[in-house]
Amino acid sequence: MLSLSTSVLVEYLDDRARQRHDAADGLQQPMLYLDAHADAHAHGAHDGEAVSVQSAAAALSAALSAAAAAEAEAGAAKAKGRRRLACARPREGALHVVLVVLQLVLVGAAFSTPMFARRMQGSLCDLLKAHGFDFGGEYSLVQLGLLAGQAGGWDYLMATTFWVFVIVCPLLRGASLLVLLLAPLSRAAALRLHRASRYASYYFALEVLLLAVPLIHNAMGPMTANLLSVNNFPACKHLNVIYPNPPGEPHDLCFEISVEPLQGYWLTLAAVAIFLLSGFDGSPTHKYIHRLLEPADTPPPTCAVSARCR
Repeated sequence: MLSLSTSVLVEYLDDRARQRHDAADGLQQPMLYLDAHADAHAHGAHDGEAVSVQSAAAALSAALSAAAAAEAEAGAAKAKGRRRLACARPREGALHVVLVVLQLVLVGAAFSTPMFARRMQGSLCDLLKAHGFDFGGEYSLVQLGLLAGQAGGWDYLMATTFWVFVIVCPLLRGASLLVLLLAPLSRAAALRLHRASRYASYYFALEVLLLAVPLIHNAMGPMTANLLSVNNFPACKHLNVIYPNPPGEPHDLCFEISVEPLQGYWLTLAAVAIFLLSGFDGSPTHKYIHRLLEPADTPPPTCAVSARCR
């Protein structure tokens, strides 16, 4: 989390520097034009040539006209961007709105639905269940986030990291994109929200869980089955006679903990798939919004815009 936050800070500073550089370029172009005429005036005076006040006034007037033209062009570009947003929203943006809404629904369902179940199998586990001790259960991502900080202390940092990457930022990303697609924002406000939304998209770890659950499923069972067995725990022989294992399990299985994916895992898989289309930085929805907010970006993102909006 610290590493990723540092990279976000560096990108934020880079964005600020680019903005200042672009603003400085826009202000300096007329001044460079004036400097060129001032240099010509100085050289002419040095060479003994007569430079009239009218020529200096004409140069100043031309520079001011160039500045006014540049400002008008910038205003036209902003108005063009607003027109793109206005006319593209009901048509090209409709699909992206649907994708973002679907993304939010799937993300909410993924972290609130049981993602995996912890199962205890074997004769020793049957003995414990017979006496009221069952350590199995089903867990959602919200429950895991609460359990992560249950011990207090430094575990709160681990729980905070979990909540940021799995729950908070995935929801913030979808909500901010929906605002950009539907709310009537000014271009400056939309650009600020767009940058903040991009930064939020970096804190996303649902795809990590798609790998973690199968890995735990394949590793947990064989590892725990060897902790207590007939080879290192003689009581397992008697327990296997008293509590025989059901068909489909090894007859000499004494103790095993396994992790089985549930419906929340498949919802997470669907949420990540939709996030690839509408959530990640560089996804089609991200490119679409960027193209509308930055019509003069060269080269622009590869996202088609209606010819009527151009």
